[in-house]
Amino acid sequence: MAIDTDYIQAQAKLLAEYEVQRELAQAQRNETKYKAQLEAVTALDTALKALGNAIKSFKGADKSMLINAATFSAEGIASATVGASAKEGSYQFFVEQLASRHQVSLSGLGDDAADSGNLYIKQDGVEFAVDLAAADSNGDGALSQEELASAINNHPDNEGVKATLVRSGGEVTMVLSAEETGEQYAIEMRTDAAGSPLEASLGAAKELSKAQDAIIYLGADANGMKLQQSSNTFKDMIEGVSLTFSKVHEAGDEPLTVNISRDQTATNDKLNEFVTAINTMLSTFDELTGSGGENGERGALAGDSSIRAIEAMLNSVCARLLAALR
Repeated sequence: MAIDTDYIQAQAKLLAEYEVQRELAQAQRNETKYKAQLEAVTALDTALKALGNAIKSFKGADKSMLINAATFSAEGIASATVGASAKEGSYQFFVEQLASRHQVSLSGLGDDAADSGNLYIKQDGVEFAVDLAAADSNGDGALSQEELASAINNHPDNEGVKATLVRSGGEVTMVLSAEETGEQYAIEMRTDAAGSPLEASLGAAKELSKAQDAIIYLGADANGMKLQQSSNTFKDMIEGVSLTFSKVHEAGDEPLTVNISRDQTATNDKLNEFVTAINTMLSTFDELTGSGGENGERGALAGDSSIRAIEAMLNSVCARLLAALR
């Protein structure tokens, strides 16, 4: 009997296609499953990040879900940063003096300030010496104002003085400024370059701005408690409050009244943001881990014990947080 090879080939092809189709169908089902799981993990990640951002807003020793605020009896005199530890209260302040940076100008230095010797600069009890011969960086035998300013600014022991050149009407003036406010950062200068333009300039130095501390009185006027420091920002003078003063009172002016109180609107907004993030997170858990049935489809992560463990942990943490606010 003759063998029908065409028939055999056709049957073999059908069997092969059947096996391929079966494996292909299984691969497609797996692809759909994994795609759903990937989308589920992405949704979970988004919800977790939203919750994480809400938590970060009150994480830290200086932060809280409870927000305090400062109100002022007059504008433009002070500003405040109020922390979670601030206590409610009302305070009066009288501003006698604001802190300022010391600033001195030196004129007449010309194109050759000095040939040799040193310029001594003292600030906050520490003195450093600028070698005037070495400051002549191009070695042309003439110390220009640019070279002197650069030598001052780049001196390894200079921790708080900045030298700049100001040009006006064809004249160049060197201005030395303290980088910090306050009396302790006053700039003192001297030189041993006798007979030099630098020595003459130091003798005729002009004070552009005094080195002075901020002087504030806690109370209605200068008869109150005197508070003095090098900065205009007073930190924790009132617990949990940082006050920065920007305007001086004139004699007879009303004192500045600062009221510290709970900002209930901001506190509620922050709490609502947190609660919304929690609810979104829990709803995402329910959707992704649902067992399905008549009322819905089975979640992509249904039966995943690790997800359920995370949900239980978050429920516990959130319950404790909300209880602490009651």
